[in-house]
Amino acid sequence: MLTLSMILSCNDDPASNNNTNPFSFTRGEYYSIAFLGDQIFVGGDCNGILGAKVQNIAMWDGTRWSAMEEGLSGSVKAIAVLGNDVYAGGSFTMAGELEVNCIAKWDGIHWSALGKGMNGSVLALAVIGKTLFAGGEFITSGGALTGRIAKWDGTSWSSLGSGFNGKVRTLAVVGDKLYAGGDFTGAGEQSINRIAKWDGAIWSSLGNGLDGAVYSIAVNGNDLYAGGTFEVAGEDSICGLAKWDGSVWSTPGIWKNGYVMVIAADENKIYAGGWNFVVHGDGKNWNMMPGEFYDQWFNVRTLVCNNGNVYMGGCFCWECSCDYLYRWNGSVWLPM
Repeated sequence: MLTLSMILSCNDDPASNNNTNPFSFTRGEYYSIAFLGDQIFVGGDCNGILGAKVQNIAMWDGTRWSAMEEGLSGSVKAIAVLGNDVYAGGSFTMAGELEVNCIAKWDGIHWSALGKGMNGSVLALAVIGKTLFAGGEFITSGGALTGRIAKWDGTSWSSLGSGFNGKVRTLAVVGDKLYAGGDFTGAGEQSINRIAKWDGAIWSSLGNGLDGAVYSIAVNGNDLYAGGTFEVAGEDSICGLAKWDGSVWSTPGIWKNGYVMVIAADENKIYAGGWNFVVHGDGKNWNMMPGEFYDQWFNVRTLVCNNGNVYMGGCFCWECSCDYLYRWNGSVWLPM
């Protein structure tokens, strides 16, 4: 989902890591987590998970980690599930010896390409029905001009209007509507500042938009939350986190945590994280979420709500002995 580039340099050999936690990673930063039944998929910049040698993406089956064939040749920024297939997007070009160009499909056994893929990095993926949406830095998809966002119908890529004039960093779905956030200031000839809604035919703005990049979007009830490096939403001064109620932007309560890199939401709460903080709240009041990593540098890259649980991935220290995947137990973050 995110594109920050601080990468740990740790031991490449999983067997040399003395940490016995099966969810401990030996190298990397982790940008994406996705679920398919009891399986967990994680992606990022990684070359080993305790007990398994992997390349940038791995699968947990409830018992052990395993590689997904030879993995992917570059960073995995986003993972999405459509039916029984898992889609990965990022800055890779190859899946083993297969050319895939920044996006690939895993059917449980093998990787396959989605047409000719993209000519630049994929940073975000989303699904509506049987359609896969991709956003990122690419200009073309399947060889056709799409402008940093495109959809895949299972056979070919196509554009969503004229696309955007800047990077798409995040995608979110509400019903049959798609929301996109990023660095862009226009869609075709229309002025749209960093966040937009696609209704299946046209892009529209959310008020006057935001004055800085949007890194993450989440929806809670009738409210949409945007996180990023902005300081103005509409006409209000808002640092890093803003709420859109369908008509106006507002500050979600008393927010003093700074720029937000990731957001997630379930029926009860909103979760937000960034450099050296991770919090939850109801849109008005916010509380820190304790964890063992607070005595050191850390950066939250991904937050995911699934079946009543909240999962977090990222980079949580400069050392090789760290845990990189956590689950919230209701009172504290625990390594998985």
